[in-house]
Amino acid sequence: MDGRAAVGHPSPARDESLAALNRPAGRTGGRQIHMILPGGRTMPTIDAFEAGTRLPELLRRVADGERFVITRHRRAVAELIPCPPHDADRVRAAIAGLKAFQDTHGLGGLSVRALIEEGRRS
Repeated sequence: MDGRAAVGHPSPARDESLAALNRPAGRTGGRQIHMILPGGRTMPTIDAFEAGTRLPELLRRVADGERFVITRHRRAVAELIPCPPHDADRVRAAIAGLKAFQDTHGLGGLSVRALIEEGRRS
């Protein structure tokens, strides 16, 4: 993020809370602030204090796919974005890979407990 901000106007009736959510107290005169990100993408911003105050609402909106830039003293400090979807097939493949590794690699007859005890004595 390069910290530049673009000023736009909120959509009138669609979501009044969005206008309030993106308006740092007393600074924008009712206009939304959007961060300009690399690639020309923009994201609405929210002050860190207000983000903490409205965290449950923000989390609901992020779960629905929205993204926000959290600012402190008008500087971007974090992005609040949805987590990628859980890929069960990828998780199963990783577990199978770990089990296969375990089958082909051993501790040379040592037990994990013995190695821990040896480490404690050193």
